[in-house]
Amino acid sequence: MLGREDINVVGFFGDGGVYDITFQSLSAAADRNDNVFVICKDNEAYMNTGNQRSGSTPTFAVTSTTSVGVKSRGEPSRKKNIPMIFAAHHVPYAGTASVSYPMDLIAKVNYAKKLKGFKILIINSPCPTGWRYDPSKTIELGRLSVQTGIWPLYEILDGRKFRLTYKPRELRPVGEALTLQGRFRHMTEEEVASIQSIVTDEWNRLLEFDGKELPG
Repeated sequence: MLGREDINVVGFFGDGGVYDITFQSLSAAADRNDNVFVICKDNEAYMNTGNQRSGSTPTFAVTSTTSVGVKSRGEPSRKKNIPMIFAAHHVPYAGTASVSYPMDLIAKVNYAKKLKGFKILIINSPCPTGWRYDPSKTIELGRLSVQTGIWPLYEILDGRKFRLTYKPRELRPVGEALTLQGRFRHMTEEEVASIQSIVTDEWNRLLEFDGKELPG
């Protein structure tokens, strides 16, 4: 309103806000390329209101609204690919980060904050209560999410230029991350294998894009 250019506008959101409740207005802001930096703490559910599922909740995860029973195996849908969705708006910056890789996170914040226009960084942040694990395992679990390919670390510039910022030589089995979390305790070997297949296919796709431009 005042026409000032020396102010960094930063919005801090949870996954429920970015993936669901505020998606419409954030999409409009991205479409206008408003000069704001959106930072999202993604713990994959509405944790501050009782662990209800969100658009970020992964398949098979148990929440207070996605239980396990005769006709339910936890969350039935796949998690929204929100970084790619915002990249499709052709914004200057969209990226992923993890609390377990602080140097990568800090580098991305320092880089993105200098860009003019809409920026968004989605940060994987394990929640001991909602994910049902020992809090002492937080850093280990965050690292496993990255090392298994469940949560790849990357950045996308101008909606096209894609770069993986962490590439393990070989992905660890997804079961190593899933078995640490009580929200996945009910999963069968076949269900774990189905997640492994999805993660492996997506990782191979990202490897093909690394250092190149995304299609579309």
